Amino acid sequence: MNTLTESKVLTSDALRSETRQAWIADRVSYFVALLIATFLILESINNSFAQRTIGAARHNTVAVSSDGTLWGWGSIDFDDGQGNTLLTSPGQVPNLDEVISVTSGSTQGASFTVALKSDGTVWTFGSNMYGELGYITPFLFGDSMGPNFTPKQVTGLEGVKAIAAGGAHVVVIKSDGTVWTWGKNSNGQLGVGDISDRTLPVQVPGLTAVSYTHLTLPTICFKCRSRWSRYLYRGGGGGGGG
Repeated sequence: MNTLTESKVLTSDALRSETRQAWIADRVSYFVALLIATFLILESINNSFAQRTIGAARHNTVAVSSDGTLWGWGSIDFDDGQGNTLLTSPGQVPNLDEVISVTSGSTQGASFTVALKSDGTVWTFGSNMYGELGYITPFLFGDSMGPNFTPKQVTGLEGVKAIAAGGAHVVVIKSDGTVWTWGKNSNGQLGVGDISDRTLPVQVPGLTAVSYTHLTLPTICFKCRSRWSRYLYRGGGGGGGG
């Protein structure tokens, strides 16, 4: 084989090799882009589940507007500044903004609302018979605390990522993967090892590195690292008996 022929063969082999490498690189880039897009889509779905923009109890409804304000109607559990206790169309909850998620509960005909703000703080208002607001209010009669109709921050909770409410109890997940709860506990729904109600947030023991996929009551689904676990909290999801 002369030098010219050998040169042509080498050139042809080099071109085929470069073409093959370019094809492989193109496919790798495609699959990497596909993986990234899939991750972003799943993350978006995950966040949309966690950030609930509407909630409903037995006699009222609450919703988050696109500007972060909170609105409610029905038998309202907030002071609208005009003395109304019933609204047949949405009314704004005063002194509360930057809301990204909301949920509500109801027991014995009295409702309460839990709102998550963009800074990771939790704000509540409404009925507080069993400590479902996460703080102490003046006692109404006996051991039953009275309501609070003005949004108030639940202290000691920062970095909250997801919220859910039962009939008269609340569960939240923090950014550090811990789960916190408070309110009525007659059936052990708080998961803290007893049946005593809690007025202030307490951490659920034995749950760490928890990330939310879909948080709702009476059923909560958690993803704990690579294992899937389901914890069933009983006590009504917006209807009675927390």
